[in-house]
Amino acid sequence: MRALLASPWHGRRSHNTLALEVTGRHSGRRYRIAVSYVEDAGDLLVFVDQAGDKLWWRNLRGGAPVRVLLRGRWQAAQAEAAWEADPEALARGLARFVAAWPGFVDLGVPPAERYTPEELLPVAHGCAVITITIPAP
Repeated sequence: MRALLASPWHGRRSHNTLALEVTGRHSGRRYRIAVSYVEDAGDLLVFVDQAGDKLWWRNLRGGAPVRVLLRGRWQAAQAEAAWEADPEALARGLARFVAAWPGFVDLGVPPAERYTPEELLPVAHGCAVITITIPAP
């Protein structure tokens, strides 16, 4: 998928998939992963389901520089993870994600176009939402 996103034929997938490069805080190792995203108010939002089983996103807690391969071009960005340690921020991020892409995430709640953070707080357990901000050129 990362090779496709970097190729001239990225257009078919770039509208909802990007490659994310995260550097390990302790190891210094670079991780490159393909993730689905939605755009919301100039930010890119990435939903991490079963976050406890995944390690890469933990490097983004408290904010961290990242690189994103978006629409065929690598760009520097800043990422921040919202997760269970800050349930209100997680619920706000999840509400933004669901509003931007209704139906993408099955949270086991009745279908709705928009949820409030308060409505999502009970089902946010085990999830993380990454907010990626690309600086203006």
